[in-house]
Amino acid sequence: MGKIIAIGGGEIGKTKLMPDGTLKTFPIQTMEIDMALVQMANKPQPKVLFLPTASQDNPSYIQLFYQYYGDKLGCLVDDLQLISQTYSDDEIRTKIENADIIYVGGGDTRLMLEIWRKHHLDIYLKKAYEKGTILAGLSAGAVCWFEYYANTDYMETENLPLGLLNGLGFISGFAMPHFDILPSSLKQDIISLLKQKNLSGFGIDECAALFFDDGKISILSSQNQKTVVKLP
Repeated sequence: MGKIIAIGGGEIGKTKLMPDGTLKTFPIQTMEIDMALVQMANKPQPKVLFLPTASQDNPSYIQLFYQYYGDKLGCLVDDLQLISQTYSDDEIRTKIENADIIYVGGGDTRLMLEIWRKHHLDIYLKKAYEKGTILAGLSAGAVCWFEYYANTDYMETENLPLGLLNGLGFISGFAMPHFDILPSSLKQDIISLLKQKNLSGFGIDECAALFFDDGKISILSSQNQKTVVKLP
């Protein structure tokens, strides 16, 4: 089996246009985790495949990832843009098979998984994991590996009650990213829902990560006091 690193959140140095017209550059917050991830490949220049599906193949996110994992961390970066580009089935399989590390970006988890399943990525990623490829991701890219995640992105926009959606199921149980910055009321609702469903899982803080390695679980962190909470 391979390794899975599920990162709860954090910035990798993006620049954002603010309402007053100024540009704000966010600090790199997950450097220690990302460096550990690259070192796990045990290669001078690991091949990293970036999956930006959850951000709808956001061009600035893709460019930032190339700069960060390529220029700063010394990886050979490739990407798979399933929304903005068209690939044959063989091209998709080849990109996944050639990667030492597959990194999934943040964004819309439900949309991402719908698109992945249409292109059979759920099958190809499972084969890569079983082969020993390192799987990683942040936020949506963290919870997608679990059996279940919460529908918090849609509760307000679609007037839905809190519920669970199906992930890929590579890891049993439930995961929630950004756990340290969630409202207390939402945390309690999540705990109550898990108790009702007789499920267990993890709340992953921003700048913290769960590391799964052949059945063993440990915590990685890029900032003090950032951790993972066992739920419920």
